[in-house]
Amino acid sequence: MNRLLLACFLLVLTVVTSCGDRGPQPQKSTTGTSPRLIFTEEASAEAHWPDARLRQVFTEYWNAMLEGRWEDAYRQEADYVRQLVSKERYFKVMEFMTDPKKVSAFEVGVPRARSPYLYEIPLQLKIPSPAEGLPTPARLDYWVKTDTGWYHAVKASLLFPELGFGAAMPGPLGPIPQGKEVEKES
Repeated sequence: MNRLLLACFLLVLTVVTSCGDRGPQPQKSTTGTSPRLIFTEEASAEAHWPDARLRQVFTEYWNAMLEGRWEDAYRQEADYVRQLVSKERYFKVMEFMTDPKKVSAFEVGVPRARSPYLYEIPLQLKIPSPAEGLPTPARLDYWVKTDTGWYHAVKASLLFPELGFGAAMPGPLGPIPQGKEVEKES
């Protein structure tokens, strides 16, 4: 029953966001900043970011997404995303998610540390003609710090079920871990 309700909600949301007069569509940015990426006053302050590099790669990633440069955005994904999600599938999903007919802009909130190496950044989706009484859609954007820098992280979802534990893994099943520590071979 929950899946049916979720499917109905997604269908209604798709219909609501795809109806109505759109007016002029956002143009691709030529100045390096997208008019569709809007930082709140708090998120604009450098003091709220763990370092300048995260803010820079976050902005580069979302500008690439909003300008349709999927290859550039895909390169900024964490290794596990690129290993589990094909480029073609990634491109289709991201094109759908950033379509100006569905989302006119993303409002960026203040980053929050989940750990020293994992940050979540709230994004408020601005839709072209919101339905009266419906809440404004929002999502959390995740960023992970590795030895080589900051990378965009994606959680398992309806859009990327292959990132979850329920996804079918290729090849035969291996032994089930029993929770014992394994010594590293030298």
